[in-house]
Amino acid sequence: MATLITPWCEQWPTICRLVATAMTLSLMLLLPMFIYNSFQLSHRFVGPVTQLRQVLRDLAEGKPVSPLTFRKGDYWQEMAEELNRAVEVLRKERLAEESAAFGHNENGRSKDLEMAI
Repeated sequence: MATLITPWCEQWPTICRLVATAMTLSLMLLLPMFIYNSFQLSHRFVGPVTQLRQVLRDLAEGKPVSPLTFRKGDYWQEMAEELNRAVEVLRKERLAEESAAFGHNENGRSKDLEMAI
């Protein structure tokens, strides 16, 4: 009884074709998912940074700023909360400076009216 054993060097081209075909099919099936996840991940980073830059630009120009909120699932939620707290502190300081500039005391009356009374 003779056994047919083919040498490895003769089987190698067939194995390479099978492996290459399997890899190509796998990559073709997985590539759309990789691309979609890459876009989704980059938007979770870029979206908050873009919003943050706009708020900082508005603050620098003295424009009124609404509280910064990011989409659910975006990164840096804590950064938005801290920026909102900083904006609130700046807003309170600005109001205090304006009221002092207009000569109002704590009760809201101007110093000139108090002098007349």
